[in-house]
Amino acid sequence: MNVTTFDDWAKANTGAWRDLDGAYGAQCWDLYAAYCTEVLGAPGVGATNTSPTAQYAGYAGSLWTGYPTSTWQGQAFTRIPAGNAARKGDVAIWGRDSAHPDTHVAIVLQDAAPGARITVLAQNAWHTQNARIMTDTPASLGYLRPTNQQPIQGETDMPVKTDPINWDGNNVTVEYALQDLKHRLDNLGQRLGPVKGYQFDYLPAIFNNLNSLFGLVGKIDGQGISDDQLAKLADSLKTNLGAQVAAELAKRLAD
Repeated sequence: MNVTTFDDWAKANTGAWRDLDGAYGAQCWDLYAAYCTEVLGAPGVGATNTSPTAQYAGYAGSLWTGYPTSTWQGQAFTRIPAGNAARKGDVAIWGRDSAHPDTHVAIVLQDAAPGARITVLAQNAWHTQNARIMTDTPASLGYLRPTNQQPIQGETDMPVKTDPINWDGNNVTVEYALQDLKHRLDNLGQRLGPVKGYQFDYLPAIFNNLNSLFGLVGKIDGQGISDDQLAKLADSLKTNLGAQVAAELAKRLAD
């Protein structure tokens, strides 16, 4: 099986019956072993084995309590303790509790904030052994996070709203930054107003042209715009908006 992205692998294994060791049917560990060998580059199923001596020996929980259970596992994952945010591609591991009497392991499909329920691909969960997408409690032991994130990206991952971000020199959350950005854009839209006799939404045009310009000239965050870049932006606006609308936009932005 040649898998190039995490998303492809997850889709191919939804509803699948993975039994890599030929014992006990499709156990939760088998899905973890398939993930490790088919996506993360484990050299063989043996590198994904549970611990024979740690707490929960022989069960999925020992993947955490016996970490690293192999040299490869220690190199491939970083342990993220319970209570932290889950990330797409993490391996979630539970100890014994009422919902996971024999411990459990599953693969995280979406980012989740600390304490929030997580969306996972899980095998041998509840009344079916086949792998299925489901929500579950946060991992009670913790997460094994792939050291090399590149193979699991698939589509571009979006940050969760509680992630930290530097916004105008202040450390805030993504949610705060997005709210502030929306407020600024609303103010800009009110300032520009409509062109007389012409219904036109400026904001998408501004973004589209700026994105095109930055891609063309290779501008990076924090770098000023040169006269040449401004000229290219003006030409782009004139081409895409029409000379009259572009002139009106430039005039109002200069006021």
